[in-house]
Amino acid sequence: MHCRVRFLVPPEARLPAEPTASSLSDEPPAWTATERLTLVSLLTVKASVIAYVLAPPLQNISAPIAPLVILSTTLVTYTFWRKGRGVSDLRAALSYCLSAGVLAGIANVWLCIVLMTLASSGELVSFLDPALAGMLTLLAAVAGVAFGVACLLPMLTRLSARELRPAEGIDRCLIGFGFWGTLVLGSVLAAWSPHAKPHAGPHHPMAVAAVATLGAHALMFLVGLGRSARRQWWLARVRQGKVPGWLACDRERFVPGELEGLEMFCEPWLGREHAGGPRVLALGTATRASDVYRECPPVPKFLIGE
Repeated sequence: MHCRVRFLVPPEARLPAEPTASSLSDEPPAWTATERLTLVSLLTVKASVIAYVLAPPLQNISAPIAPLVILSTTLVTYTFWRKGRGVSDLRAALSYCLSAGVLAGIANVWLCIVLMTLASSGELVSFLDPALAGMLTLLAAVAGVAFGVACLLPMLTRLSARELRPAEGIDRCLIGFGFWGTLVLGSVLAAWSPHAKPHAGPHHPMAVAAVATLGAHALMFLVGLGRSARRQWWLARVRQGKVPGWLACDRERFVPGELEGLEMFCEPWLGREHAGGPRVLALGTATRASDVYRECPPVPKFLIGE
């Protein structure tokens, strides 16, 4: 029973961490967990979509077109993510996804052409003329807009998770990327399945990889949702006075200096806030919730929104 109850308590509520110099620094680490999740999700989803759409129809062509397109898309997606790490607000994210998406589409097509030219020992150049090059560039720009729009949700998810505590940032990324990957891959599998069947059945390696990526993102979504629900359930019990030693109280109980540097616990998705500002999640040494005031003054650990 004790193990079951402990499982339902968020890890950060078991042992509240004190703010450290690294956690209070304005410079984010080069590789945070949310950045890793963003990169892995973007690369796997984009590569799976390209592989599922292109690999089966091109499997009988002697030139390694599909692998080169997958390689090019992976490199362009990585560059898109790398350059977008400095985006800091919603308007900038929207502008970046549209403008950089167009550039990414054009860069992807021409990188594919360069790679295929090298693979064909220069024979592909003979088929290119200014009119064909212009048409390819225009189509690439249109595809780039679709690429940028598809990347908007992951970029916004990463942006919203940046200001959260690490545990909640991971949960938000799991939910956001899991939903995005499931939506994108599910739509592609449903829409492209009739076209892919003549070339390869459901046991084709690329189809299996796409379905596996879809399943992984669905699992991410469920895990993130479960972790977030657990945290919300525990906080609701604290508000009801059912968790010994913990209580939710107004800011006026504490000296303003005591609240400096406190992190937000259960940051609302829509940013709603209590009329008097965020409340305080405090920890005492009482064994029963009703004795928390008599044992010792509570120690503020987190701020909580509404």
